[in-house]
Amino acid sequence: MKQSIFIFCLIFLSSNNIFGQLEPQDLSNLVKMGEAYASDQNARGEEFMQSIEALRTPALDHMADVFISIAKSDSTLLEPTVINRPSNEELKYWYVIREIHYQKGGDKSNTQIAEEVLAQEIDERWLVDNYYYRVQSGFAFLFNGADLSNYNLSLDDYGLKNDTEKAIVFLNIMDALIVRFRVLNQMGNPDGLLAFASKLPKVNAKPYFKFVNFDFDDFDFIGHKKLESYKETKMSSYYAALISHFMATVDKKKQDAAQAIYFNSILSKKEYFKYSADKKTLKTYYKQSK
Repeated sequence: MKQSIFIFCLIFLSSNNIFGQLEPQDLSNLVKMGEAYASDQNARGEEFMQSIEALRTPALDHMADVFISIAKSDSTLLEPTVINRPSNEELKYWYVIREIHYQKGGDKSNTQIAEEVLAQEIDERWLVDNYYYRVQSGFAFLFNGADLSNYNLSLDDYGLKNDTEKAIVFLNIMDALIVRFRVLNQMGNPDGLLAFASKLPKVNAKPYFKFVNFDFDDFDFIGHKKLESYKETKMSSYYAALISHFMATVDKKKQDAAQAIYFNSILSKKEYFKYSADKKTLKTYYKQSK
């Protein structure tokens, strides 16, 4: 009898842990948040904010705050409420949002998707990357009009557990801010690119390109539908933006700025070239720099 009670307790505790202690109403509202996001992944507009506000519960309170900050795309994105690392429990909820978005139109109901995600053991690195990827759109819209040059992204202050998580956060936030560099480069608009670059925030009190701490172990993560090398995916995009910034300074004959970018960034770090899709250009720069 005692053994049966013990087994029952284990099963109860296990199931309680599986669903992250979400009550039925919380689970239902989390699924509806995922559905709202799947319908508008930019998470914009008054209608989206109202739909999220209506789904707020104590367990989902912080998620609602973050979604509304993304929708507003204002300076609240830079506050601890958004930029600090959430708990693993909440990060799992954000992974539910991702999976409902990616699996929409499939055979499973959104509730089934949510329950399966909550029952899984998911790599913390995937969870952290997913959260900061979700807030990217807010940062991108914020940077359309905001001058962040007086702001410092202090990666040591966000509750991140290690250098891997710090690199993940850096790559996601900076991608949101400098993704337009590649477009402006293709348009042949170095002046516009350098104007945007002048509004970038500092990272650990230094220009963004001086962040070179990418020594973390590479890992596979799930892209849209397949396993991909994290470094090849994220660092290749970062390299493309860096090259565009460097080329703009060269085009405008800003020699000191060009040298500062090249020699202080991963453009000159040969050990990382393998993660770029443009290895030929990096090797050419490297040879010319010697």
